Amino acid sequence: MDHEPLSTTQEHVTIQPVNHEFQAMADAIERDRARRAHGMTVEQRLLQGAVLFDYACEASLAGLRAQFPAATDAELQDHLAQRLIRARGQRAVGP
Repeated sequence: MDHEPLSTTQEHVTIQPVNHEFQAMADAIERDRARRAHGMTVEQRLLQGAVLFDYACEASLAGLRAQFPAATDAELQDHLAQRLIRARGQRAVGP
């Protein structure tokens, strides 16, 4: 690859151009994902959303364990809950 994928400065983060081969592969994966989603029922999509949410929570908890190695499971759950509350507040549009 010609460019570093990510460069940082104190003020901002700059995303560099993506390798064309990688972009073509990412585009093909996205098209396949969209094709599969169109073939799903509403119930299947809702279930998939719940599965993805659980996966994201597990990944977040793994990061929190690394960040707070002495924390108990209850403390980690509290940290996760606070992150979810903050994320929801950032996306909130109405009441």
